[in-house]
Amino acid sequence: MTEIFKKTGKISEQNSSWKVGMTDELNDHNVKLELIGSPADPETLKCILTAAEHGLEMNCYSIITDTVDESKKAINEVSPLLSTPILKEAEFVTSGSDAITSYIDTRGSNYSLSPDNAELAAIQSYWVDIAVTNVAPKVHAITEEAIIKQYQNPDDPPNLNIIRKNCESLSVFLDAFDRQLSGNKYIVCDKYTWADVHWTPYIHLCEITGCAAIIERRDHIKHWFNRIKTRKSQSGMNLVAYDCLPGSEQTRKGKLNSIHIGND
Repeated sequence: MTEIFKKTGKISEQNSSWKVGMTDELNDHNVKLELIGSPADPETLKCILTAAEHGLEMNCYSIITDTVDESKKAINEVSPLLSTPILKEAEFVTSGSDAITSYIDTRGSNYSLSPDNAELAAIQSYWVDIAVTNVAPKVHAITEEAIIKQYQNPDDPPNLNIIRKNCESLSVFLDAFDRQLSGNKYIVCDKYTWADVHWTPYIHLCEITGCAAIIERRDHIKHWFNRIKTRKSQSGMNLVAYDCLPGSEQTRKGKLNSIHIGND
């Protein structure tokens, strides 16, 4: 599995060989994280946000533009369902956003993305569930039409009826989300939590797929999203986590941003 990261790193012109260490080097923050994923995949974006929130450098390789011929076979070794994202640090490899974000959250700074208060933790879980269960499928349908189809066939136009239908289907959940934000700086409270990590990629993908109107017409979501776009991470680094996400043009080209901190 290590070999696939070396090859994707070479294709993306990000040399990964120097970053590969032994397992007992995991506590060495000079060893970079490496991620394989897709810019149109919200699960990949959650991993990027989490790493940026903890101020961890991470080379990000796109399954769209940085793949090699044997990618599927190599990915199948660690992810039998051929699912990405996939994370590597030194000799440790894992896949799936839940495993990756948990690993990064434990690996990173002392800042916890979960509230200590039991009631707030329950509210966090509720809004994460709404995002993953109800919002994600509709955003996927939108991105499938607006972006993902063009990865395979640039001449295949998006089905605007499917995009419009799914935007309309999001209304009930976005209305509830807007009400939840009416008394809070962030989703759960005035602290940035996992709920914000989960919702940010969905709202981001809605915006860059031409569905920004469903955000603009809801003031509390709009103001929350503007705060997300300018908020510095809790890592203490001069880093805005949102800036690490690929923009509209990059996403349409299938490219991911890596997380680089400092002057390198």
